[in-house]
Amino acid sequence: MPPVGGSQDAIRRLPKLLTPSTVAIPAVGYQEHQLAWVAAGHEVLFYFTQNELQNLVIQHSVEHVVIISPNNPTTKIIEADFYVNSSFCYSFSRAICDPI
Repeated sequence: MPPVGGSQDAIRRLPKLLTPSTVAIPAVGYQEHQLAWVAAGHEVLFYFTQNELQNLVIQHSVEHVVIISPNNPTTKIIEADFYVNSSFCYSFSRAICDPI
């Protein structure tokens, strides 16, 4: 992706770079993610918990996943080892991470 003018710009532009498909997004979180993915033609599925997210991935229900960690406004953190050192990460052919 070419350079972006901050996180808001990246949130708007990233979904447009990917072929429209199904994306998992936190049910509670910064709503600009949902708006951007829908505007780019993707179908959005919501998850409330880490287990729900993992089930969506295991069942091959989604092609893309948005993880907001720490989440805004809940401040919930999904530890990096969940998606880096587990089978979760290997379910995808490509991962884009923005660690804090």
